[in-house]
Formats: sequence, structure tokens, C-alpha cells
Amino acid sequence: MKTVSTAVFDTAHHYQGGAHALGVVVGIGGKVLANKCNPHSDTHHLTLAEALRIMALTGDHQILRAMCHELGYLNPIPRLDSTTVADDALLDLLASVFAEAGDVARSLQQALADGRITSKEYADIEQQSIEAQSALATLLDRVRSLVVEEPARRPVMRAVR
Repeated sequence: MKTVSTAVFDTAHHYQGGAHALGVVVGIGGKVLANKCNPHSDTHHLTLAEALRIMALTGDHQILRAMCHELGYLNPIPRLDSTTVADDALLDLLASVFAEAGDVARSLQQALADGRITSKEYADIEQQSIEAQSALATLLDRVRSLVVEEPARRPVMRAVR
């Protein structure tokens, strides 16, 4: 997994035209952004607001994933627009959750077949786990969209004897 500083550098330099072109688009001087994205610079640093603008503009969220990794969190699972899923697709979503969970189990079983887990095998297990979590989050978002508010109940009055 990349470090945050490597992810910042890669995000800027993989943008078409590099850090200089990206800087112009996000409102930071190109040379200044190139310096801020240099992992060896001790004087220039990307602010959180700048990183957010860069990720929003480029659609490249490897900085966020690297931050999660360095802080001990799983990759973030994007919230999906559940209004695009028809109600009759709930069973398909549930089946997807179980299929993805099966992929996790299969990856783990294959990795353990020789009694050890390599870093490549771990990466596969991690990826399959993230896909399973994403499928479950998609199902949860869809179910959330079906929730209706219950009207407040009036207390039942009992006759006094």
C-alpha cells in the first residue's frame, strides 16, 4: 500500500499534464503544487482542503485510501445512489453480498492451502473483503431508502373503574 506522500505525488503526476497542469486547474501555482507534492520537501505541504479539491477534481482517491491505510482503517466504501436500484432488485443485491462473501472465503482457503499467507495472497483477501463490504453497504443503502416514518402512536386510554 502506498504512503500518503507517495499517493499525493502519484495523483499529481498522473494527472494529464502533471502537477503543473493540475495546479492551474485547482487554483494553486503549478510550481507550488509540484513542490507540495514532492515527498522529499520539508517546506511545502499540501493542505487538507487542497487534497480534497484535487481528489474531487481528478476523481482519484488514492490519497484518501492511503490515509485510511496509515491510520489503520479499511478502504473507504463510497455511498451509492440507491435510488437507481429498483425494489425488485433487493434479492439480487442480497445474492451479490453472499457471492462476494464466498469470494472472500475462497481467497482465504486458497491462501491457507500451503499453510502460509503471502503478501500477494493477503492483498487478494483484502480486495475480496472490500468488495464484500461494498456489496453489503449497497444493500444497506437500498434498504435505508425503503424506510418509512411511523406515525406517532397515541397512548391507549383505559377506562378507570
